[in-house]
Amino acid sequence: YIAPSSLIPATTVSNTSTVNTLTTTVDGVTGAGVSIVNSNVLGLNGSDELISTVNGEASTALDLTPAIQANQTTTTVVEGT
Repeated sequence: YIAPSSLIPATTVSNTSTVNTLTTTVDGVTGAGVSIVNSNVLGLNGSDELISTVNGEASTALDLTPAIQANQTTTTVVEGT
């Protein structure tokens, strides 16, 4: 009997994230880094506009006033309206 592990060496894999880049190393060989989402924050600015900030880059503000009434706690979306 020959153990399969003696014929087929184990593969080693590691992943490393630095700032907004992911690199993967397989059996000592590191591939090219790829961009990743490291942080994602949603918030409102002083004008109650929605801002999405991904990896420190803010989106253009989205005005929510057409969809929200003052003191409204529930919103229903109906197709075609």
